[in-house]
Amino acid sequence: MMEQDWEPALAHESGHALMAILHGIPCHGICFERDIDAGQFCALLGSSPVEKSHADYLVSAAGVAAELLIYPNRISDGAEADRADFDSTQTPLFEETVSRAKTILTREKSKLDRLIGALNEKLSSVDFDLSRLPETGMDGSSKRYLILLSEGELKTCLP
Repeated sequence: MMEQDWEPALAHESGHALMAILHGIPCHGICFERDIDAGQFCALLGSSPVEKSHADYLVSAAGVAAELLIYPNRISDGAEADRADFDSTQTPLFEETVSRAKTILTREKSKLDRLIGALNEKLSSVDFDLSRLPETGMDGSSKRYLILLSEGELKTCLP
């Protein structure tokens, strides 16, 4: 992923994080998940319940909704991964849930903008060198995350 591609990804993960916070779902921060080849930006949410609520589906759809809100003429790269949460016949329709999430994020656009701005500030503070971000492991797995905004920074950013 190149620097110029980061903006939509930051908007996408900000959408997930903000929607989680608005619905009282734990969000432990926004990170870059290191991979052998590259990696990806991600919002670290609390464990996913076996049976998802309406709010859980809104959180899943909020990344695409945020991208549509900020970049209306762009096709979301994250849509494929987020659609996986909607694979069952028991789930709500993805497009309808994205539309509802977009309506909510439109009302909270100043918070979304503030969150995206905080992510950009953090990246700028390390000269867009992700390796200069603090690293942590999560859940006992071998996955490594570079922290863009911690849970505490999210709370400060979104009072």
